[in-house]
Amino acid sequence: MTIDHFRPKSLFPRLVASYSNLHYCCNECNTYKADRWPSDAELTNGYRFVEACVDDPDEHYEFVDLVMKPRTRPAEFTVSALRLDRPALLSRRRAIASRRTKILVLLDRIDRVRAAAVEDLDVLHDIDEVRADLLSQLQILDSPPTLES
Repeated sequence: MTIDHFRPKSLFPRLVASYSNLHYCCNECNTYKADRWPSDAELTNGYRFVEACVDDPDEHYEFVDLVMKPRTRPAEFTVSALRLDRPALLSRRRAIASRRTKILVLLDRIDRVRAAAVEDLDVLHDIDEVRADLLSQLQILDSPPTLES
């Protein structure tokens, strides 16, 4: 991860040290973005970057077979500028989806074993610890996606 100046420092020098202008960004997205900023004409037509720290991603994107599909003009601009449809990101999304599915299968299995072990408190305690660990991993996977996700 790198730190991106959301509003490029070459165009917005007064924001170079503004905390609200600093965003986490993967190195590749940061390279694609560089000093890119929508032109006045693009802004007039509703094109801009989706601001991950402000905008609701669900409002701007949907996923169809793990492919990020823009719902809005800002999303179209962002997907195009950052190349969010690149193969490496699709591969990463597939890996996350696969991991999520495996965790859900394990959670279901744990619930079935737990239901059968209602008499043994030590076993129930161990099962509950494993279940909590898996839920924690699932929560990480289900956290709001970043532009890199």
